[in-house]
Amino acid sequence: MRLGVGLGLGLASVGIVALVAAPSLTGQPRSAKERGSAKRREPGPANEPSGGGFGAPIAVGAVSDPEVAGLLAEMGELFEAEGVDLSVITPAEVTQMPKAGGAIAIPPPAYWPRMALTLREVFMPLREAMGVPLAVRGYRPPDYNRAVGGAPKSRHQAFEALDIRVAGSHSTAGRRRELAERTAALYRERGGALKLGFGAYGYPIPGNVHVDTGHQRRAWRDASRFVSHQRAVSPPFTRAT
Repeated sequence: MRLGVGLGLGLASVGIVALVAAPSLTGQPRSAKERGSAKRREPGPANEPSGGGFGAPIAVGAVSDPEVAGLLAEMGELFEAEGVDLSVITPAEVTQMPKAGGAIAIPPPAYWPRMALTLREVFMPLREAMGVPLAVRGYRPPDYNRAVGGAPKSRHQAFEALDIRVAGSHSTAGRRRELAERTAALYRERGGALKLGFGAYGYPIPGNVHVDTGHQRRAWRDASRFVSHQRAVSPPFTRAT
């Protein structure tokens, strides 16, 4: 489903009937030529943050929707070209909106390299070091971000942020703490170069961690406690061998 502006999603799971009705719906899948043009689009008012705002998604729908599926395939090609291992993380995982019935929201193509950076430089090293599956939440379109109570300037809207948690039966207290500690070590070692943002929720056993890249090096909430602990007792970040 092509979107002109905003989203028209029902969010009964968060007590919201609808976000914003989309005033322009074509309902037609784009041709390969049109998708290629969108992929090469230069940043501009429609797809880049401007004056503190964030661009609207270019498509929203089920993963089986032809246009959404085509765009996910294009995103996967870019991710692979940027060094992301699609066997451990997929475009669908970082674009799904769990509180909108699992619908997929495709951010502007100009945003896609940002998530590739976060995945390659943060998620993949953490996944390798942990040695267990990690679950993520990624992109939030601006209307969805407001609906779920996200921060107005959340970097999820720029497609450069992830909330990461240890998946399923692997999610023991020890593993959750290990994930935060490894993220803190990565923050110490590469936080400046990556402009890494790091948030943790719960100390000493967090539920999940937040990471984002390319904006500003900063640690907040309980993340700063993990960073301080790392400075005192732990070596720099190293991947599992």
